[in-house]
Amino acid sequence: MGDEVEERRKHRSGRHSRRSAEVPVPVPEAAQAATTDDIPRSTSGRSSRRSRAESVAEVSATDGAEDPQALALSVAAMVEAQKQEKADREERKRKRKEAEAQAQAEAEAAAAAAEAEAEAQALAQSQALAAKEQEQAAELEKQRQKEKEEKEKAEADAAAASATAALELAQAQAKAKEEAEAAEREKAAAAQRARDAEEAEVETRRKSKAKADADAAEAAAAAARARAKAQAEEASIQAEREKARAAAAAEAARELEQARIQAERAAGLNIAMPTDELRALLKPLSEEQRIEKEKRDYEEESSFLDSVKMAPTDNPSLALGHSEQETLYENFSIIRTFSRQLNILLPVPEIVFVGHQGNGKSSLIEAILGHSIFYPSIGTKRPVHINLINNKSCATVRCTVKRDSFLPEFDSDLDVPLGSLAEEIEKRNKPSDLPIIIQWEHHNVIDATFIDTPGLPLPEDPSFKHVMAMINQTISPKNRLIVFVRPSSSFEDYGVDLIKRVDLELERTVVVNTHFFPQLMRFQTAEAVNHYLASVPSTWKTYFVSLLPRLMREKCVGSPDDFDLKLFLSYKRDEGQLEYLKFDKKFEPLVGLPHFVNHILKHINKSFQSSAPDLLKCLRLQKVECENKLAHVKSEVESLDASKLRMIGSSYAVKILQCITSMLAGTAGQAHIHGQTLEQEKSLCGAAGQWFDNNTLPLVFDPQEWNVKLWQNKLYGGSQFERLLDEFRAVCNHTTLPEITRDDIITAAGVPQLLDIPNFTWAACELGKQKSQEAFTPLIGQVTKRASYIMKRLVDVAESEVNAQRPDRLNVGNTENFPFFVHYVKDLCYKAIESYEAMCNEKCMDEFYDTRTILLEFTMSQGLKPLSSIEEVRTVVETLFTHIKERITTNAIIKLYNYFFIQMQNTLWVEINKTIGALSDTSLEDLFHASSLKERLVAEEDRLSELIKVNGSHETSFLEASAGFSHPTAGK
Repeated sequence: MGDEVEERRKHRSGRHSRRSAEVPVPVPEAAQAATTDDIPRSTSGRSSRRSRAESVAEVSATDGAEDPQALALSVAAMVEAQKQEKADREERKRKRKEAEAQAQAEAEAAAAAAEAEAEAQALAQSQALAAKEQEQAAELEKQRQKEKEEKEKAEADAAAASATAALELAQAQAKAKEEAEAAEREKAAAAQRARDAEEAEVETRRKSKAKADADAAEAAAAAARARAKAQAEEASIQAEREKARAAAAAEAARELEQARIQAERAAGLNIAMPTDELRALLKPLSEEQRIEKEKRDYEEESSFLDSVKMAPTDNPSLALGHSEQETLYENFSIIRTFSRQLNILLPVPEIVFVGHQGNGKSSLIEAILGHSIFYPSIGTKRPVHINLINNKSCATVRCTVKRDSFLPEFDSDLDVPLGSLAEEIEKRNKPSDLPIIIQWEHHNVIDATFIDTPGLPLPEDPSFKHVMAMINQTISPKNRLIVFVRPSSSFEDYGVDLIKRVDLELERTVVVNTHFFPQLMRFQTAEAVNHYLASVPSTWKTYFVSLLPRLMREKCVGSPDDFDLKLFLSYKRDEGQLEYLKFDKKFEPLVGLPHFVNHILKHINKSFQSSAPDLLKCLRLQKVECENKLAHVKSEVESLDASKLRMIGSSYAVKILQCITSMLAGTAGQAHIHGQTLEQEKSLCGAAGQWFDNNTLPLVFDPQEWNVKLWQNKLYGGSQFERLLDEFRAVCNHTTLPEITRDDIITAAGVPQLLDIPNFTWAACELGKQKSQEAFTPLIGQVTKRASYIMKRLVDVAESEVNAQRPDRLNVGNTENFPFFVHYVKDLCYKAIESYEAMCNEKCMDEFYDTRTILLEFTMSQGLKPLSSIEEVRTVVETLFTHIKERITTNAIIKLYNYFFIQMQNTLWVEINKTIGALSDTSLEDLFHASSLKERLVAEEDRLSELIKVNGSHETSFLEASAGFSHPTAGK
């Protein structure tokens, strides 16, 4: 019986072994998840024990029908194994969480310590830089204070010298005044003594009369004296009253005249109507009548001039201002040369001749020039500008008619002989507002401009308004002298009222009465001629002249001496007739062409004489500037050593870094010059300016549609960097997950690790990692390159800003003197920016986690469950991509701030100053090219010394020329 039982037990044990080898053991889902690489190896051992317990339970269950007790024991063992496994799993989970929390706390503590240490180091560096800047500022303040004291001392010395000169001048004036008063008193005393002597003589004669009638004579004399005194007092009172009434009447008349002119000006009627006499004079003649009149005038003028006798001392050219005054013109040439060297524009006097046709405007211009041009017989139809230019190389007159913008056929300048000038003017004499411009060059002239205008028309003439508007525009400038030409036979107010439109008081108007001799022949007595000459208001500048008739001027073309002779004979003829009539000599300065020509020449000379003080002031200022520059260059040469170069280099680097920091903060620079719109930035950045996807295809988008801020604004510095980050955020937000195929999922799942079941959870995490790397790696590289471009461009902007504030070229601190050091500092900044770019790119790439980290992070945050289908994988990958995109975008922007923007504000200062401070003296001298700089300064010193000598000689020459020009007779 015992043998039979033992045999049955052996048989059951063998069957159990076979079943264990043949029947597969079912593995729970939790055991499948634990087979991944992320689960520790000890888990596999525990799973084996649990499998064995379950196998025993299964075998026991199989044999339970035969042995119920064994089955119960097996079930109990399996339940106990499951409980133990669950307890172990809970314990491992708790320990893992504690380890992770402890590691995270330690990491945060280490990061906080590192950040505190970095802040302390940055604070110390900032304090050191601030102390150094304060020392440099104190040194600069001392230099400025010293320069200010020297300047104040120089100004005090100059003020003392001026005060001394003013005191001496005042003393000299007071002494001269006292001498004049003493002479006046002596003169009064002599007159009093003469009166006393005369009265004594009268008294002696009176006492010699008979004593008999002394009392009667005395009484009669007393009565007569009383009557005479009363009459004299009455006459004096009456004269005073008449004088007061006359003054009041004159003032009232003047006020009335001004009111009338102003009222008429306001009404547009400020002209008097022409008289019948004037209309008769202006009445046009037929061609035959004109020719006949010209012949008659020529014959009469020739007969009169032939009868005039000249004194041996008479000099026609000298009297008319056409003599060879070589010194005067040489002095003017010197003054003009200095004005050009000093870049000061001399005011060229302009004289406008206005009057009716045929009154002699052109003849007056010819008389001043001393040459008969023989103007057109039909009168001037458009303005003619004759520009006189002093040219030492022109021994004879050189005329150039400038290009005519009104007539296309005369579109170039033309040199014209003096004899052909009238013919050339005749060709261009067409009605127009545009002037004919003639350039008149000669060595014996002073720069001036004579403007001949068309004749004044009558009010009923159709061209009246047009011509008057043109003439008003010509005479309106305040610097122009107006010469109003009218016939001596008619003192009409028609033309004068036209002039008063722009010169109410006739302060800059000279009235010239021509054809004086025919009018003079009408007078028979001195009273008549004196009354005529006195009829012109005394406040006017008036002259009475006689000119040559047209045919006589024609014969004088090309013969200036003959022209001057005939003009002078005409003047002598008028003077002889006035002497014959015994006219009042007080009118002598008003009569004759020489007096008028002398007035015009004085006006021209005076305009240039007024510019002499300004030119002298500029000459002396130029000399003082050269002396100051020379002193500065000498001090620079003496102080040019290694310590000076080190100070200059450090100062320049600090200025560049300060400018960069300011522009990053938005407090420096000029946006309209240095700023860039988003489109300009991307086009100038080159290949890095365009965004590309993982297939190197450009990303084209509308910045306004993607809500990129400030895309149209011109930005630089910190604002431009902020816009770049905003654009990067927009590009990342619009980056989508590419299509994931079934092949991608199966490939990512890899080889099944147990029982041919695919690991879809691992595949989802792997695909999320791969797709995010493909999508965002190019974008991170592009944004760091764009940031590098913005910061490098900021260095260029800072350099231009600093160079705009550079001192004088002679200053050693001028960046033009050390271009190699400037390039060296710029290259240091560029290299530092490139290192920040590489570091920032590396830090941003740390955001791409490996698959295991992604699985752990997503499982802990989202509670990821094992995946069983491809569709579930797609859904999880999309969720993972979105999560990774948000994390990478946020963290990349933070790292761009920390490892790029903050580095530019803080670390760049330390690196640049440290590098420059570590340079040896030899390296500094090589970078600054100190030897060549010193050679340039020495050469500049020699040049300035020579220039000071030249300025001294120029000042002497200018003073001599000014004295000779202001006093021509002394100059001769």
